[in-house]
Amino acid sequence: MMVMGVICLSSISLAAEDPVDEDNPRNKVLQYMDYCFTGVFACEMLLKLIDQGIILHPGSYCRDFWNILDGVVVTCALVAFGFAGTEGSAGKNLNTIKSLRVLRVLRPLKTIKRIPKLKLFNGKFFYCTDKTKRFAHQCHGQFFIFDNQNEPPRVEQREWRLRPFNYDNTINAMLTLFVVTTGEGWPGIRQNSMDTTFEDQGPSPFYRVEVALFYVMFFIVFPFFFVNIFVALIIITFQEQGEAELSEGDLDKNQKQCIDFALNARPRSLFMPEDKNSIKYRIWRLVTSAPFEYFIMAMICCNTIILMMKFHGNSDFYEKVLRLFNTALTAVFTVESILKILAFGVRALPYVCLLIGMLFFIYAIVGMQVFGNIWLNAATEINRHNNFQSFFNSVILLFRCATGEGWQDIMMACGAQKDCARAGSDEINYDKMLNLFVAVIMDNFDYLTRDSSILGPHHLDEFIRVWADYDPAAT
Repeated sequence: MMVMGVICLSSISLAAEDPVDEDNPRNKVLQYMDYCFTGVFACEMLLKLIDQGIILHPGSYCRDFWNILDGVVVTCALVAFGFAGTEGSAGKNLNTIKSLRVLRVLRPLKTIKRIPKLKLFNGKFFYCTDKTKRFAHQCHGQFFIFDNQNEPPRVEQREWRLRPFNYDNTINAMLTLFVVTTGEGWPGIRQNSMDTTFEDQGPSPFYRVEVALFYVMFFIVFPFFFVNIFVALIIITFQEQGEAELSEGDLDKNQKQCIDFALNARPRSLFMPEDKNSIKYRIWRLVTSAPFEYFIMAMICCNTIILMMKFHGNSDFYEKVLRLFNTALTAVFTVESILKILAFGVRALPYVCLLIGMLFFIYAIVGMQVFGNIWLNAATEINRHNNFQSFFNSVILLFRCATGEGWQDIMMACGAQKDCARAGSDEINYDKMLNLFVAVIMDNFDYLTRDSSILGPHHLDEFIRVWADYDPAAT
């Protein structure tokens, strides 16, 4: 506790220094205090070197990262004090060495490992493959597994395993929290956390129910709170930029929008085939007619009702009738899509999907090169149905990952064989979805916040749309 107090005082003194006026009396007082702090840290370092040794054996001083950092900071401080008052370029170089003393602020972080209550999950995600054994020293030898009562049991070797998602080091902890942030598979991670007991002891169901609050708070702070703040800041910034353009003029926002609309308004013509005697024009008239829309809406309602008519224990005849109705409705919707494609064409949909298709192509090729030789194991997510051994399988697997369906299990199955960077593809897909979401908000923000009682450009847009229904050729 004494060293911890000295660290805090040293950090405060570093923040209190005046870097502009070096002759400030406050700096002289802080310099003498710095001599005392450095002396305490040097004594601590010397005692640890005597007690722990330098580097040759496990647990020695130089085998701990924080000890190395302390040694570098203390050594630089002693060198700076030894050459205090040196003029010229040597003095300038000493200023750089002296600035390393600010790293002493990081020293309180290493005390986290000394506080038991902050070690929530460190070293506690281990389990024995034999569920009857709860302690590490008991998890050795062999045990029987009864898969089927009609078959003889299998003999397996007991293993003390670490769960794929754990908090034993910074990398694993960040990966685990990233998976929790995506919302995929986090209930399993939460349950494993609730089952943790002590180090070198296996899980016990619901032993620590209170740790579920950790994940609840994490969900509130990160996936919900920060994402919503990010979107809100974009909307507020967008609104402020729009209002800044009007600050120098005499017109308000609605007046400016009406003037802009009047200057830029053009007649709107609906898409329609040019040859009115062609089959395409007749199909267009059919699919744009009100009776056709009503018919399709009625078929959608019938399809919804039929999907709700299944029940447990229904007869084979009843099942067959429902299947016939589903087949007929599917045929109707297929004909509708074909007719609309013939009438309107495919338009620019292929160009919209080009970016996503290109990303899938790149990641599929990379997956084939990096993970194509992974052994297929039915017990993991890299099996004969999900693998990177062909381009088609890679695309299908990436499509599954893009939907967020068990992508973390695929990542761990890859990581068990080779280094895996599957999180990049999932992060890109989530980033695209977030940007699309923000874009939709930005596109509709003005519509959602404007006063509907004021006649504005949105009324004129609606007028043009209705007029185009009666004058599709914009004559």
